[in-house]
Amino acid sequence: MPKCPGTLSADILYDVNMVWISHMTTHLTITNIAVQDIFDMNLNCLNLLQLTNFPAIMKRSILVIILTAIIPLVGNYAYSQELDLIVFTKGDSIACRIDSITGTHIYYEMKFQGVWIQTHSSRSDVLEYKQDAVNRKEFVFKPGSTIIESTRSALSESLYTVRRNAVYLGMGTLMYSRLIPGDRVGMTLGGGVFNFDGWGVIGESTVLKGGIKHFFESGIMLFCFLDLSSSEPEEEVDRFGATFRIGYRYQGPRGLLIRAAPNVIYYEGDFLLFPALSLGYAF
Repeated sequence: MPKCPGTLSADILYDVNMVWISHMTTHLTITNIAVQDIFDMNLNCLNLLQLTNFPAIMKRSILVIILTAIIPLVGNYAYSQELDLIVFTKGDSIACRIDSITGTHIYYEMKFQGVWIQTHSSRSDVLEYKQDAVNRKEFVFKPGSTIIESTRSALSESLYTVRRNAVYLGMGTLMYSRLIPGDRVGMTLGGGVFNFDGWGVIGESTVLKGGIKHFFESGIMLFCFLDLSSSEPEEEVDRFGATFRIGYRYQGPRGLLIRAAPNVIYYEGDFLLFPALSLGYAF
């Protein structure tokens, strides 16, 4: 299979993933055991993949999916860790990490302009404070800070209100996917079957960004032919390929699902641009 210029090798993607894991485990305080489980699972998958004899395109595609999937998952868990709450006499509220409390001041760490800073407030300016009272997934904050603007339930447009299961029929494909909502970005994991010059199976991971109905959607799909109708018994064929998509997703409040995107298919060393349309139902 010819190597496409500009594509990343499986070894490079493996190194990128390993460096990212090392960085995150060094700089992220992991208090949620589920986050540690995700790191361990990812590491095991990477080491196992290095020992397999999968084609290079399959290794590259699987590594992209692993790297794409774990970042939103870890971010979602890390973002939902509980913080402390301080309510001021002027009516403002912040989520923070309280370091210490004296008779006159409260010392804490809060996020401001995208950076966590150490600061303090006089107790005479504080109406009340509570520790481990804020789950960040339940509140809306001012951009780049942990200053509370409203509760999550006050939002009319949120990925948490979108139906999470979906089945849809595309051009020769039948798919099921599950939405994993995030605070600003969600992701889907799914699979299905296809019949295009033969039967095969599909695995897909996409990232969603948008409102309650209209979404920008990008992701990768791996496919494997189980039976190639056009191939001769003695003919050696490549059964694996990948599809990359950047497109539009509509998901209505009553379940109507429409996906449209120009898909880029990589198969047998060639790239093919293929417009795709899917219709389905979300529940």
